Amino acid sequence: MSQAFRSDREITLNAVKGDGSMLKYAAEELCGDAELVLVAVEKDGVGLKYASSDLRGDCNFVKAAMQRNESALKYASKDLRQNGDFIRSAVLDDAGTLEDSSCARPWKTLKYVDVELQRDRDFVLSLVDSWGQALKYAVELRTDRAFVLEAARRNSTALDYAADELWEDHSFVLAAVQRQGSALKHASERLRCDKEIVLSAAVADASAIRYAGIKLQEDDDFLATVEGVNTSTRKYILSMKRQTYKRTAKTIQVPSRHEHALVPAEHSKWRTNAAWYCDGCGLRFRVDSHYLRYECTEGCDFDLCDDCIGLDQPATA
Repeated sequence: MSQAFRSDREITLNAVKGDGSMLKYAAEELCGDAELVLVAVEKDGVGLKYASSDLRGDCNFVKAAMQRNESALKYASKDLRQNGDFIRSAVLDDAGTLEDSSCARPWKTLKYVDVELQRDRDFVLSLVDSWGQALKYAVELRTDRAFVLEAARRNSTALDYAADELWEDHSFVLAAVQRQGSALKHASERLRCDKEIVLSAAVADASAIRYAGIKLQEDDDFLATVEGVNTSTRKYILSMKRQTYKRTAKTIQVPSRHEHALVPAEHSKWRTNAAWYCDGCGLRFRVDSHYLRYECTEGCDFDLCDDCIGLDQPATA
């Protein structure tokens, strides 16, 4: 490629608009052209890699580049990538707060800083305060039990980015679900079948019972205990029971109400398409409702809704 071609600003500008990395073919003087480099960076953060050393070490310029593409930080000078104060200022808005950062994805800046800064507990926490997602890029700290729990205390969403191995740790998972019940979804299957952990999660957040392991979802005595501790879990437990009954298609014996076993209607040859009434609570249901109908395996005119099956309420006259 001729020097004249490489020195042509218009040609270079059109090239970097399509591919930021094309800046590597530009003449040296164009690599120091701030406006041109920003166009390249907007297309691809790697454009900063081919900028002049002066631009890559210029605080204000790198901030401007990060506003267009946070990955540009990866190609800034090492001094800037090691400078926690600079990084924090780069993701601050004009009001000096973190909530409305000028960077599109400010939490991702942690991916591009120097590794020593990724290990800096105070620096990482300063980002986690506003963006729990930042923990994802603190490769070593996200495996540190105490650090992750502190991060979660400051921003509960940080738990979503804890290292996988921590979700095998009983004491960590117990502490995590006590702070955020829904964190149970990240635990290993073994710990999602741990009664102490699941009960603690359900106390913190009723909806967390949905993440209990299959073994506990089918344990009626345990589910009764959970509902007794937190009555708000009832609707989630009933939903789980519906899914369990659908999955197992098992017959249900209710001798106090009917002499024959009952079976989910969708598995029965006596299913009809009409609206139906529950012989337990007396309510009328549409066939397309979310309630599951249990009917007699012997063809008797007797139906129960899954609420009555699950709660074993006495039948109406």
